[in-house]
Amino acid sequence: MYNDKSLRPFQYAGFWNHCLKFKGKSGGGASFSRSRSKANRVLEPDSLPGKIILGALVLVQFIFLASCVINPRIVKEEQFPPQDKFVLNTIEREERLDSSLILENNAPFVELKFSLLSLAGGRAEDFLNSILYKGNNPEQYIEDTIKKWSDEYNSMWNAPDAKDAYWASLCGEYYETHTHALYPDILVIKRTEYSYTGGAHGNKSDEYLILDLKELRRLSFNDLITEGKKDSLLPLLKKGLSSINKSEDIHFDDVFVSENIFYDPRGIGFHWNEYDIAAYAAGDFEVILPYAEISDLLTDKGKSLFGN
Repeated sequence: MYNDKSLRPFQYAGFWNHCLKFKGKSGGGASFSRSRSKANRVLEPDSLPGKIILGALVLVQFIFLASCVINPRIVKEEQFPPQDKFVLNTIEREERLDSSLILENNAPFVELKFSLLSLAGGRAEDFLNSILYKGNNPEQYIEDTIKKWSDEYNSMWNAPDAKDAYWASLCGEYYETHTHALYPDILVIKRTEYSYTGGAHGNKSDEYLILDLKELRRLSFNDLITEGKKDSLLPLLKKGLSSINKSEDIHFDDVFVSENIFYDPRGIGFHWNEYDIAAYAAGDFEVILPYAEISDLLTDKGKSLFGN
């Protein structure tokens, strides 16, 4: 959208004072001055010289407007495509915390790995940081997470009974990775966390975030699926789960409508983490329902984002 002043340059009060300035000379010549009114007093509009000079002035005026006053790229900031306003990067870091305690000829340790999404650019940057990093930037979030694990494990390593513990029980692992897909006005993030704090195995979970970059808010399940229509998704999801390779591992009586959803070019995806609907060994599950099957269940917001 053009600025109002650039659309009506002749009504812009400062135009003559700052752009075109003209006055007459006694010899019939012309030079630039500071006032439109002064130029009008010297020229006679009906005289031939006056018509020629005024015609030239109008031509110069429009050339000047084309070059400095009317800028076709001037639009409201919020009308720019969101992906043109920021830069997405990935911040990676690995950290190992070693104990001075020696058990079974080994020192317990904690290994931490991060591959986090970083966004640079105005309000969108603050928005992403508030969603992913509790209002901090990703670098500070990493430092805080490392400190949390360091404090927890140092208290274990320095406990009086630590020397009698099993070495592996005092080791830990934590990984956090972000993968993403960027669409017009929408950023989809898959946040994967894995932690091991002892026992037979660690635990992994995936959380999907659908971020509206135009409105700067996270879209919830209820933003996209019409209230009261949730139960209508269950038979569709069970049908989808029954067709995947690991369907024999699924406890279908335990299947529920997951609100852990994501956008996909094929439709809306639904995700279940380990233990949600099957044993740990079966892993996690995902089903994508085509838009044609669920268009009647979408809210207006859902249709505007996904139905098209």
